[in-house]
Amino acid sequence: QVEISPTSSLKDVKDISSETRIAEEEIFSIMKIAMNDRADAVRCASIGTSACNANKIWIGVQLNPENGLKVIDVGPPTDNEAEAKTFRAFWGEKSELRRFKDARICEAVVWSFVPASRRHHIPAVAAEYALKKNVKGIDSITWTSKVFDDLLSSSDGSFVAVSEHSKHLLQTLDRLARRMKEMKDVPLKVYNVQPISAAFRGCDPFPPKQHPLMFGIGAGLGKDDEVISAFSRTVNGL
Repeated sequence: QVEISPTSSLKDVKDISSETRIAEEEIFSIMKIAMNDRADAVRCASIGTSACNANKIWIGVQLNPENGLKVIDVGPPTDNEAEAKTFRAFWGEKSELRRFKDARICEAVVWSFVPASRRHHIPAVAAEYALKKNVKGIDSITWTSKVFDDLLSSSDGSFVAVSEHSKHLLQTLDRLARRMKEMKDVPLKVYNVQPISAAFRGCDPFPPKQHPLMFGIGAGLGKDDEVISAFSRTVNGL
């Protein structure tokens, strides 16, 4: 939600609404540029016709599943001076030249200062920066991307990204799949292993964590044989 300061000295609601419509169109154009391929759809709309609500604008963004949370916004290459200049003017001090693995040198905006556990904030951070830089008269911006952060925090208060849990689960699954494919004394050979749990897709808000006392025991996942052997002896001696 964006709250703007009306510039008109008139008190008529119609005049304020007309002014808000102009701001709405300006905000929409800035959001389209700021989101680029992060979003499949962007919508801006004022939330009411009363004088007290006429200067509040809601912004809705439908994120692209592949690009929505990317860390780098890649701009035009340096040999395209006109587009590079426009990109720098839009992003200001955030824009920088970067060389990529394919040898391209492009203008880019990097959001690496946002921690991995807050990566879902990147679209809001990018949008807020772009709006405050390119739209005059913005009093405040309120985002809902962090509304569930406290709810999804672990019991000790530290937020752990679901994507990080999913990554560790996929790594464990990969090791398990290799072990299963190497099994000899089975009637049928295992060619592939596919997960079905929502935790592997990053859709489980509370994915399972590995218990520290069971790490690697039994299946031998994650630690080398020497550590497992020593740990097993310790457990058996308890």
